[in-house]
Formats: sequence, C-alpha cells, structure tokens
Amino acid sequence: MSNFQMNMEKTSLQKCLLYFESLHGRPVRTERTLMKPFYDRYRLLKQLLLSSAAAAVITTIVSKHLISELLDHLRMARLEKRRLHQALREFEDHFYAQTGRACQKEDRGPMAEEYCQYKNLKAKLRLLEALLSKQQDSTKTS
Repeated sequence: MSNFQMNMEKTSLQKCLLYFESLHGRPVRTERTLMKPFYDRYRLLKQLLLSSAAAAVITTIVSKHLISELLDHLRMARLEKRRLHQALREFEDHFYAQTGRACQKEDRGPMAEEYCQYKNLKAKLRLLEALLSKQQDSTKTS
C-alpha cells in the first residue's frame, strides 16, 4: 500500500471513529472489544505513516551527509593518486635515463608497493564515482 493510500485510509478511519464517538461517546470497556479492530487499524496506519515519514527524513539527512563524505573521500583519493602517479612517472623517467629502455613489470621491484597502492586507488576512485553517480541518480528521482 502506498503512503497516499495509507494516509487516505487513516483519515477515513479517523473520521469514522470521531463520528462514532460523537454519536455514542467514547466506548466503554464492554464496547471497546467491538471497536478494538478499528482503533487498532487506525493506530497501525498512524504508526506506519510516522515511521515512513521519519525514514524518509533520515534517509535524506544521511544521504546528504554521505554525499559530502563521499566527495571528501573522492577528493583525497584523487590527490593521493596524483601524488603516486607523479612519483611513479619520476621513477620510470629515472629508469629510462639510466638504462635507455622503458620500465618493464619485472623492473618495478623497488616501487612495487607504490604500484600496488596506485592500482588500488584507481579501483577505489571507480567505486567512489559509481557510488556518487548512483546517489545523485537516486536523489534526482526522489
């Protein structure tokens, strides 16, 4: 059931219960068992609507906080990638100047850790960019 349908049912139940109470007064204990399903249904709908509204607000707040947090991570990852890329480029240029040939995979020994970090950063950037685009798409549709 959609929020709109739940809201309509809650409103009509509320009006019916108020009308019943205006005619007969608040139900006493013996009458309460007859009207209990209606009151219970009204309370359930009210609770569902409040929880779904609260969930929507919380989702919006969290997503806005995560957009900014994801962007911070993206900026930091890009800076680190740029720094590593420059260090690796300097290593490769220095290697080329010493040997006269391009650096091969087996020649990367002294910088193996940096190459691994660079590869992991590229994967992290792809993931962060995918998360951001997914989040932006979801905020556009809501």
